[in-house]
Amino acid sequence: MQGNAERLLKRKKVKFFIKISVGSRKLKREIPIRSIAISLFILRPRDDNFELLLLRRTGSTLSGEWCQIAGGIEHGETAWQAALREAKEETGCRFR
Repeated sequence: MQGNAERLLKRKKVKFFIKISVGSRKLKREIPIRSIAISLFILRPRDDNFELLLLRRTGSTLSGEWCQIAGGIEHGETAWQAALREAKEETGCRFR
């Protein structure tokens, strides 16, 4: 018997875009994937390094632990749209 996640994955086809810059040339490739959730890391350049945005969990599950931004993909939403929505919901910041 299939689990709920497996059934959802078979029904859902999410489009995910990879953006690559090669010099001044920008490439965009569409890769069809099946997914029900996203997870993302946000990096900010700082001097010669990068800063990583992490969230500290609250509530009963792993309270006080640090984690990345994650969440589910809603019906009709692309993975990129879900990532932007989750980032805004969980941080209160606006990303583009």
